[in-house]
Amino acid sequence: MKTMPGADHVDQALKSVERRVANALKRINRLAGKLLAHGDYTGSESLVQIARAVQEFQSEIVALQNKWKSLTQIPKSKKEEKNDITPLWEYYRPILTILEELGGDASRYEIEDAFEKGNLAFIKDGDRAIMKSGLPRWKIMIHRARKPMIKEGFLDANAKGRWRITSLGRQTVKGKNQGNPE
Repeated sequence: MKTMPGADHVDQALKSVERRVANALKRINRLAGKLLAHGDYTGSESLVQIARAVQEFQSEIVALQNKWKSLTQIPKSKKEEKNDITPLWEYYRPILTILEELGGDASRYEIEDAFEKGNLAFIKDGDRAIMKSGLPRWKIMIHRARKPMIKEGFLDANAKGRWRITSLGRQTVKGKNQGNPE
């Protein structure tokens, strides 16, 4: 999951603080060990108390790092939605199949109706999301598919306001064309 811009600088700073506190704790423990070896039990005990407080502070730093990570993560719904969307080219073959079933010529609305009546099995969950226009994403994708399908030669460019399948489009539906719309 990606984080918000600039979050990595704060994350690095928190890691740096964690490392420096860990190093300070090691030095305190070494010094406490030396004092204990020389018989200075009182001095050693006071350093042990400080080391306990530093350990508690160290766990607070880890908790702070975890809180920072949770604050800076981009919500899954927006990030993962892109992975949960059918690519435009995957609409080509179903559109061509519907056109073939409708006699080779139809309006966009007739194609959308045919999709709703049973050809939505191939779309992913993100395609069902309602967009700002109030339409589900899959309807917008059908609309967007027309121009590239004309460019690829699957639809007739001269059929104004209609979607008319070409001979290449018919071959694709029958599986004779091994091109893009698989």
